[in-house]
Amino acid sequence: MVIAHTYQHFADVPPEAWRWDDFAPEEVACRHCGELIIHFESMDCLQALRTRLGKPLILNSAYRCLDWNHLCSGSPRSKHLLGKAFDLDLAGHDRDELVAAALAVGFRGIGKYDTFLHIDVRPTPATWTG
Repeated sequence: MVIAHTYQHFADVPPEAWRWDDFAPEEVACRHCGELIIHFESMDCLQALRTRLGKPLILNSAYRCLDWNHLCSGSPRSKHLLGKAFDLDLAGHDRDELVAAALAVGFRGIGKYDTFLHIDVRPTPATWTG
């Protein structure tokens, strides 16, 4: 079973391979180089979260290549490196409502920060404040 697919650049994603209607490949690709790892479970949870909320989500960060993760001061074990994590802008959202909805759709890692919410699909639940 394939759990993820890697593209050298988001422009390489064939339209028929993209099934997440409320997002575009460039939103989830690395902001540094355009590389994209599509982790299917993560993307399905992200789409389910958007559908559940009924309003747009702004992705501050999604997949990151090693160089971009380093420049962002990301953890060397960041879930962003695997396409399993998203940082959501809190503008227009109640943080507690967003956390509850993220947990309800299958995200297990929740990082609460002042201006954004980190969500990921790690194997065991974890919550922290940054």
